Amino acid sequence: MHSNPFEEINDRLSRIEQELIRQRTNPAPSSAQTSESPFLTVAQAADFLNLAPQTIYGLISRKQIPCFKRQKRVYFSKETLTNWLQSGRLKTTEEIEAESHPILVKKGGTK
Repeated sequence: MHSNPFEEINDRLSRIEQELIRQRTNPAPSSAQTSESPFLTVAQAADFLNLAPQTIYGLISRKQIPCFKRQKRVYFSKETLTNWLQSGRLKTTEEIEAESHPILVKKGGTK
């Protein structure tokens, strides 16, 4: 044991500093990373989509978001949510023009 309390405080601070450095370089896996489930809860889906859980519940009640219901629980597939997000992608003006060009040419609207 140290006779000087300042030495003891300094030693403790050094150990804390070393532990913080160790945690930064070797972080423990989070619970989301260790979970092997392919399904997300409402809270996890809200985090994944960057939405409030209340918004998720609203989308569920309006049947606007794909989900699974078992008893009183709701689950989401991460892959299905990703596809759902991508299905809402808006086309650029260039994409719309490129798609409409063959139709206009066929109907004689442009050359």
